[in-house]
Amino acid sequence: MTAILDRRGGVLPAVDAAGGERLAGLDGPRLRGDRRDGAPQAARRLRRLWIIPAGVVVAGALALLPALRDGGPGPGEAEVVVAGAAAIVRADGTRSTVTDGTVRLGRGDSLEVSEGTARFELADDVRFEGHAGDTAGGRTGTTVRMDLTPELVAGGLLVVAPERTSVRAAGTTVRVAPAAGRDGAARLDRRIGLGVGTYHGQVDADSAGRAATVPDLHRIEVATPGSVGRRDLALRYAADDGWDRRFLGDALTIDRQLAPLLAGLSASGGPDLTSADGLRRASPGLPSEARLAPLLADVGSNGDALVLAALTDLGEGGTFASRWEAAVRFRGDGARWGLVALDRDVAPAELLGAIRGALDRLSFPFGADADGRDDTGDADDAAGVDGGTQDVTGGAQTRAPGGNDDPGAASGSEPGAPVSGSGLRDDPAAGPSPGADGGDPATGGTSTPPADGGDPATGGAPTPPATASGDPPAPAPEGGPSPAPPAPVPPLPGGGEVPDVTGPLPSEPTVPPVPEVTIPPVTVPPVPGVTDPLLPGTTVPPVPVGDVVAGATDAGEGLLGGT
Repeated sequence: MTAILDRRGGVLPAVDAAGGERLAGLDGPRLRGDRRDGAPQAARRLRRLWIIPAGVVVAGALALLPALRDGGPGPGEAEVVVAGAAAIVRADGTRSTVTDGTVRLGRGDSLEVSEGTARFELADDVRFEGHAGDTAGGRTGTTVRMDLTPELVAGGLLVVAPERTSVRAAGTTVRVAPAAGRDGAARLDRRIGLGVGTYHGQVDADSAGRAATVPDLHRIEVATPGSVGRRDLALRYAADDGWDRRFLGDALTIDRQLAPLLAGLSASGGPDLTSADGLRRASPGLPSEARLAPLLADVGSNGDALVLAALTDLGEGGTFASRWEAAVRFRGDGARWGLVALDRDVAPAELLGAIRGALDRLSFPFGADADGRDDTGDADDAAGVDGGTQDVTGGAQTRAPGGNDDPGAASGSEPGAPVSGSGLRDDPAAGPSPGADGGDPATGGTSTPPADGGDPATGGAPTPPATASGDPPAPAPEGGPSPAPPAPVPPLPGGGEVPDVTGPLPSEPTVPPVPEVTIPPVTVPPVPGVTDPLLPGTTVPPVPVGDVVAGATDAGEGLLGGT
């Protein structure tokens, strides 16, 4: 039971604290507005007031959460890893340099890469990359000023965004966002103007109220704020650029391996692939000639036709004609074949395999003249032989009638002139053996080898020629080899005279005999007796060696006399 005193000192009626009932026998004055359940209602109101301070605490914690989470950068901040050197300018003007280290940038801080590279880690796992290099305005490399929307002051900047992010440069705001389950990736180049290129993702640019969307593998150029150029330019790339190698490696592979294949095709003079029939022979799986002919109307080279056919055949989505036209359109925007393949989602191995397979099915007239005749010739043409036959047993070579090699012409004499040493018969009407090869260049003709195959220098005598008077040739010297029978020679027309030649046939030059050589006598003194020291008293008598060597008339004819 509780008694309540009023402000005037009076006692209010007693009330049961549990039930709030007035106790019997207790009366007194009542306050104005007094209610039996007033105390419980006040308590309930007090209990509801705790929500206000709790809400204040929660709001403060949420505000501090970005700065407290795993120590990462907050909005407008960045943690930069420098591999090289970079100059730092703080918001308050303080300057410093970092070399091969990590630095935290806040809002208003700037970083300029002077050597090597710099990697920025921003909130929401957004990443920037910069590098040293020539830029506009005397800067040594990428220069970034941090803020809620970072600003690219100079140089090149790579932006990789798993979440939507924005960058300002040259009065233009560029927004990069992921798309199709991939992080957005774009490159910005700030020099005199601004270039924006998209590797992949959703990239938009807003320059002084003019907006532009930059599709994958395309770029735009902003010369001045509000001046947005063409929006269909193909992305430029180079094999020595690290960002291009990372995002366009397949395109670089295709360009490097495709170039020699197309160069060889262009230089070979192969079949015409800009015609529907020729292209279908190279790639049999293509549509009919009626469907191909209109598509090939504006194709100017065999290489373009072959690559377009392979890309279109391997691509997916739409019709064959729509895929072909899309590839032609992107190629017309300045894209190289590797970039077109990426745009058509064709892998390098597939494309290069299709190109090589098509080339293997073609026939190339290697070694042909302009008129299509094989200029390699056969063995006889290469050797200057026209229908001749060779006697492999050592006889003379003869030529078939109509042969165009005249021995007289070869030796510098007039055509059809007789040749010395050609083995003529003893018939003045008989001409030379036509075209016998293997002769002596000094005489212009040919000599018949000896029957035994020997060399005249070693004892084999050449066949003597016929004389001008028709007398039989002189017999061979005694003891010498038998002369070989003359080769049968058909008579020449016209009574034995060679055309355009008058007078008797020249005779074989006569070799003068070797003069006799006499060796003077040589006297050898006798050898004196020799006494053997091992056998005393024993003497070897002198050995008579003979008087002299008989006078010899030729080497080998004299004998050494003696006992």
